[in-house]
Amino acid sequence: MLLLAWRKYLFLVVGFSAAVMIGGCTHIAGTVEWENTNQPVTGAQVSVGEPGGDFVSTTHSTDAHGKFSFDINPLDVDDVWVWSGQGNPALNAVHVDPDQVNDHMTVQISQ
Repeated sequence: MLLLAWRKYLFLVVGFSAAVMIGGCTHIAGTVEWENTNQPVTGAQVSVGEPGGDFVSTTHSTDAHGKFSFDINPLDVDDVWVWSGQGNPALNAVHVDPDQVNDHMTVQISQ
């Protein structure tokens, strides 16, 4: 009986921890700039999942000042991509290093 009670307790603790981790959101925000000129990129695409791929879960465009802001699942911080929104994303998409994903990042892309 004691073993059964222990298992139920462990299940509740692990289940609650997983629910908190998955249920939360990570806010990401920043600016996309051209690498050579540091000028903002209007209409750049910031996505979770590689642009042009099969597993893109969300995509947001930058505004007239190259800025973006949205929430993602904390488990997706290693799958943030940026591209200019022009041409072939498979050729010029930039993967954002998970250590750099935050709410005040600057991502530079080449033209």
